[in-house]
Amino acid sequence: MGFEALLSKVFSSLFARLRSLLGAGDREDEFRLLNRIYQTQSRTSQLILRCKTEQELYEGVCRIAVEYGGMKLAWIGIEDPETRRILPAAQFGEPKDYLDSRTISSRGDIPEGKGPTGCAIRENRPSFIHNFKTDPRTAVIRKGTPTLPWGSSGSIPVRRNRKAYAALSFYDTVVQAFSDQVVVLLQEIAADMEFALTRFEMERRQREAEEALRIAAIAFESQEGLIVCDIEGRILRTNESISRMTGYGPGELVGKDPRMLQSDRHSEDFYAAMWSTLHRTGSWEGEVWCRARSGDVFPSWMILSIVRNADGAPTHFIQGLTDITMRKQAEEQISRLAYYDALTGLPNRQLLGDRFSRALAVNTRAGGYGAVLFLDLDNFKNINDMLGHQEGDKLLREMARRLRGCTREEDTVARFGGDEFVVLLENLGGDRDGAALTAKRTADRLLEVISEPFVLRDTSFSCSASIGVALWRGSPKLDIHEILKHSDVAMYEAKKAGRSGVCFFDPGMQTALERRTRVESSLRQALSRKEFLLYFQKRVDSEGQTLGAEVLLRWLDPARGVVGPGEFIAVAEESGLIVPIGRWILERACLQLKDWAGSSQTRNLRLSVNISPKQFAEERFVEEVQEILSMTGANPARLELEITENLLVQDVAQIIPKMEALRSLGIAFAIDDFGTGYSSLAYLQRLPINVLKIDQSFVRDMPLNRSSEAIVRTIIQMGHSLGLEVIAEGVETDEQRAMLTQRGCGNFQGYLFGRPVPIEAFERDLAPLSAVQ
Repeated sequence: MGFEALLSKVFSSLFARLRSLLGAGDREDEFRLLNRIYQTQSRTSQLILRCKTEQELYEGVCRIAVEYGGMKLAWIGIEDPETRRILPAAQFGEPKDYLDSRTISSRGDIPEGKGPTGCAIRENRPSFIHNFKTDPRTAVIRKGTPTLPWGSSGSIPVRRNRKAYAALSFYDTVVQAFSDQVVVLLQEIAADMEFALTRFEMERRQREAEEALRIAAIAFESQEGLIVCDIEGRILRTNESISRMTGYGPGELVGKDPRMLQSDRHSEDFYAAMWSTLHRTGSWEGEVWCRARSGDVFPSWMILSIVRNADGAPTHFIQGLTDITMRKQAEEQISRLAYYDALTGLPNRQLLGDRFSRALAVNTRAGGYGAVLFLDLDNFKNINDMLGHQEGDKLLREMARRLRGCTREEDTVARFGGDEFVVLLENLGGDRDGAALTAKRTADRLLEVISEPFVLRDTSFSCSASIGVALWRGSPKLDIHEILKHSDVAMYEAKKAGRSGVCFFDPGMQTALERRTRVESSLRQALSRKEFLLYFQKRVDSEGQTLGAEVLLRWLDPARGVVGPGEFIAVAEESGLIVPIGRWILERACLQLKDWAGSSQTRNLRLSVNISPKQFAEERFVEEVQEILSMTGANPARLELEITENLLVQDVAQIIPKMEALRSLGIAFAIDDFGTGYSSLAYLQRLPINVLKIDQSFVRDMPLNRSSEAIVRTIIQMGHSLGLEVIAEGVETDEQRAMLTQRGCGNFQGYLFGRPVPIEAFERDLAPLSAVQ
């Protein structure tokens, strides 16, 4: 029934009642009340036609009831289903604070629920109080607020779906204000409100349905690809995203089987399991590789769903596809950053550790052997320093390519850091000797490919490497880091053996490493505790007169006593401690020269001090020597610095200026152990040296070995031809001395003339005439 018909019916009924009332007699008061109710109903009907929301309806009805219906107060309360409290939704009239502190309920077992409002909602019928001042239901209200002006009150239930969910309540100052006729009219007002509320609900649902359709239309054409299939599996519709992903036009897939988009990345069992899950649970989702029209495959995240009708029978399949190519690429990039070396593309330490753990687990079950090859490029720093890091990086990338090329697919080649690489060999079988042989052959093959020439800046270079090998066998107790340490120790042994070689780890190496670590720690403490002292070994001429001495270092260990340099100099060199130790030696030697300068017996003696290549390579070495000479007051002409031939294979362009700067101060230079290293005549001519010291190994073998005798003779002749002083070291017998004298050598050093001794013993042994006058 429409609003116009409803109003016509209401007005006709109302006029009929009015006429019957007038015919019955003079009842003007009730007529006036009915007239006000009529006005209320009329205004309410107009309100219902124009209002748009429930709140607008509630507020309008309350206002009309007071302004046109003559009520003093009207309000609408809505029940809270959980607490059953009735909360005001709208009110109009006086007093405005009537509801502020009042609790009203729909429960019948408490005083707050016994009034008309609670009863109307609870019993779904109108409820009235005709005499507010005498009705027992108002006793609680009157006790709390005795000055209330009400004569009567009433509530009409407001229904939704035939169930009372709210109440329209009125208050008047007149007793017996609500006659039967008035109640009927108020019920019709409530019915009109119920009609309006129903309209609001239908309009709301219609808006939601339209909104849902708009959203569905937008979603269907969203970034996610959508395919709608009938129950037979034929494609009914696709959206634009599917066309972008697959290359098929908007209508090309309609009527086709979606299996035409499947790639060969998944087995039949995969798809069978997918459809089984879909039919069992109603949905499936996961990563699926799809094939585009071009034949290219791409990764997607697929969501499959079944659409059912009201009876639960399946009617359609919905397939959602999201292209995750970018996400997969990002994941791969993150993985590469986390597990691969950025320069060479090889696995890094993290991935090496993961693969080692996996290999250990596999070999623990199989009981087989594996091996770790620790590889370090020899003299890589020289290439970096000479050509720059960019060319050094090219070399490392080329080495990575070569190493990958000569290992098996199941092996791991990793960059460990700098110029160090690690090769993890797996599945070498259960025989230890066989595994060792395979590891050795692999290492030899690596050395071979590394040694092949390579070109940097249009120049051909060759490189070598040292490789340490540690065998391992799967065991739950095996420590990965321990195996890596073993291979590292073996690599250093390979370097000590002459580089470009392979060395296998054995427990003795670990013992030596631990000893080396202890010695290094003790050396650091010895330097700070001043536990070093100097010994002096005579250097004499052909007449036996003392020319000076070589300064030799000793370590006064509190536990072991005097320790010779053979037990700790190598550790000092490798650890870099030789630099501060060498400075200390030089200072003590210069102080000794200063002390000797005060005596005619010693002022012309010369002291020779060994200089380590690492010490000489220090950037401030020349400045430090000058500072020591200035601090001690020593005569630089009495100081001789001994260098080894190993220093000469370094950058001569940097060595010569330092030597010339020190030579200009009056300091002499001697080449120690001459003949055992690598020297060319061109270098000897260019270097500002004064002395050649024949190595003691040639002197010792000279009487019995013609080759040694020939070398000694050649060195003496070459030294004299270059105007250099020649000194023979390690002279222990008269026979050796005689042979050296016959061949023109007139300066000697060795046990025949005196062992290294402390300064006090050295000075006591000086003959009165030993100094050159």
